[in-house]
Amino acid sequence: MPDNLENLGEFVARSLSEPSPPWIIENFIPVKGMTIIAGRPKRAKKSWLAYLMAMCAASGKSTNEFKVPRPVKVLFFSREGAPVKVAERFIQLERGTGIKISDCGNLFWVQNGNWWLDDEKHVKQVIAWIDTLGVELVVWDTFARSFRGNENDARDVGAALRGVEAIRDAGAATLLVHHLGKGRIETLGGTADPDAGLRGSSALAGAYDVICSIQEHTIDGTFQQIMISGGKYDDFKEYGYDWHIDDDKAYLRLDGPREPSLIEEPNNNRARF
Repeated sequence: MPDNLENLGEFVARSLSEPSPPWIIENFIPVKGMTIIAGRPKRAKKSWLAYLMAMCAASGKSTNEFKVPRPVKVLFFSREGAPVKVAERFIQLERGTGIKISDCGNLFWVQNGNWWLDDEKHVKQVIAWIDTLGVELVVWDTFARSFRGNENDARDVGAALRGVEAIRDAGAATLLVHHLGKGRIETLGGTADPDAGLRGSSALAGAYDVICSIQEHTIDGTFQQIMISGGKYDDFKEYGYDWHIDDDKAYLRLDGPREPSLIEEPNNNRARF
């Protein structure tokens, strides 16, 4: 008989008795879960957000935006940016957040390596690192460059997601950095739809535990960048999303969480239900 076989009453009683899901970063990255960061290329600063989350998780240091219960070991696969530029970003984040690079000894880095989520041998090697290093969070930047198939093909995306599931089964959470398409992002009932504009197969939208969808909308007559975050564990909330980046330092300001705003359509009329 399977270990997880139980009747409905047992399932309900056990589930209600368990505490809220444990978090690597509260409300954003659940233990053994899958989180997606999605946004437009360049403007959303998705990689910056992934770097900051990885620094917080690895150091165990919280910021005003991200609460970290404890330090965890992080494995980061980076396919974005030249090494020197990536290194400069971490120095800017160190100066802006106060989280020192020397505090991030738990953050293991793979720059521009050909590692594929849809390759069984590669996934097994990642799982070996999870086992030997004690990794609890694996970051892939970007998802589209982390598998060899077509992101518009459900079978190809499904193969990559099976790699994510194998990593989850091995005991680690996964953070995927992904793009939104170039078209106009539709609303859902007059508010920002977290899944709107996710590039590629819709299989990805049904797979995540938490999404951080960075979008641009007109709210109360002002063009704003916001982040919609939530998923299986909580209702979707809205955050004002604002990066300060210069040659000296970089830091993020999240304004929220708050209830989703009413989005104005491009014709300046309120979105209709």
